[in-house]
Amino acid sequence: MLRTENIIKGVNKMIKLINLPSPFLFVDKEQIPLGLLYLGAVLKKEGCDVELIDLAGKDDWAKSLEIDKSDLVGLSVTTPQFNTAKKIREIYPDVPIIAGGPQPSIVPDLYLKNGFTGVCIGEGEKAIIKMAKNPKGIYQEPLIQNLDEIPFPAWDLIDIKSYRQTFMGKKI
Repeated sequence: MLRTENIIKGVNKMIKLINLPSPFLFVDKEQIPLGLLYLGAVLKKEGCDVELIDLAGKDDWAKSLEIDKSDLVGLSVTTPQFNTAKKIREIYPDVPIIAGGPQPSIVPDLYLKNGFTGVCIGEGEKAIIKMAKNPKGIYQEPLIQNLDEIPFPAWDLIDIKSYRQTFMGKKI
C-alpha cells in the first residue's frame, strides 16, 4: 500500500471530492472519475471521512452542492471545466478548495490567482495526504514508481451503474 507519513491519521476530517460536469463529452456520464476514486481510497485509508459529489450529468449542479461544512474540497479540473471550478470557488469563498488534474498541473498560478487554496501538480495520491493537513500552496510529489502501492479505487463513492462507459459501441 501507499506509504505515507500518516500525518493525518486519527484526525477527523470531512473531505469532499467533486466530479465536475464535463461539457466536452457527448455523454457526461461516460467517463468514470477514476482519479478521484483513487484519491478517495488514499484518504479513507488515512482515516478521513470522504464523500464524492458527482455533478456529472447535472444541469442544476449548484443546487445539489453542499460543501460549506467541509474541512477540505478537492477538484480535478480540465480546461473546459475551469469556469465551473471557478464558480464553485466564488460560491464558497471560505471553504478550503484545492485543484488538481490536467489544467492545474500546467497553470497552477491561474488557480491561486482565482482564490483556490492549493494546487496539486501531477499525481495526487501522495500530495493529497499533505494537502489534507495544510492545503495552502502548490504541491508536487515524485512520480509513484510502484503502482501496486496505490490502494484500489474507492468504488463505493459513486453509483457505478449510472455511468455509460462504452468501448466499440458496447457498454463496459
